[in-house]
Amino acid sequence: MKKFLFFSILGGVITLSSAVYGELTQQNIETIKLMMNEQTQILRTEIATVKDELKTDIGTVRNEVAYVRGKVEVAEKYIPRLMVIIVVALGIPQIIIAWRSRKEREQQKKIEILTQQNEEFKRDIEMLKQQIVKS
Repeated sequence: MKKFLFFSILGGVITLSSAVYGELTQQNIETIKLMMNEQTQILRTEIATVKDELKTDIGTVRNEVAYVRGKVEVAEKYIPRLMVIIVVALGIPQIIIAWRSRKEREQQKKIEILTQQNEEFKRDIEMLKQQIVKS
C-alpha cells in the first residue's frame, strides 16, 4: 500500500511537473530512475523476506501435518480394538439377560406344570378320602 501511494504521488509529481515545465530534464529523468531503482530494490528485499517466511511456514505446516498423520495412524490402529471392546461390553450382558430370561420362562413353565400336578393330586386325594368315608 505504501509503495502504491509512493508511485501514485511520484506519477502525480511527474505529470504536474511535465505539465508545468513542458519537458523533463535529464537530471529529472536520472532522479526518477534513481528513485525507481531504490524502490525496486526495497521491493525485491521485501519479496525475498516474504519468500523466506513462507518457506519456513510451509516447513512448519508440513511437520505439523506429519505429526497429525502419525496420530491418526495410531488412532486407526486402536479403532477396531475399541469397536470389539464396545461390542463385547454391550453384547455379553445382552446375551446373559436373554439366557436368564429363557431359563426363567422354562422354570415358570415347570412351576405351572407342578402346580397343576399338585392340584390334580389334591383332587385325587379328596376323591379317595370321600371313597374311604363312604365305604
